[in-house]
Amino acid sequence: MSEKEAERTYLASMAIRERMNAIAPNDPAIAGLTVAAWLDRQNHPDDAKAAFRSMIEGRGARRWKSCRCGT
Repeated sequence: MSEKEAERTYLASMAIRERMNAIAPNDPAIAGLTVAAWLDRQNHPDDAKAAFRSMIEGRGARRWKSCRCGT
């Protein structure tokens, strides 16, 4: 991966993270969703989604207490 591609992937993964952080944990739109299912709905390249997954792995996606937070 080139430096330019790595930068683009990083920025996209951070955009995904910001979008997730903007969601209220009690938002009915995410009720019952896993983080993986939510991520599948995001319009980003697979490498950005993989970077996002690595970023949140181990954190348990604790923000989404109302969902089944599996990846």
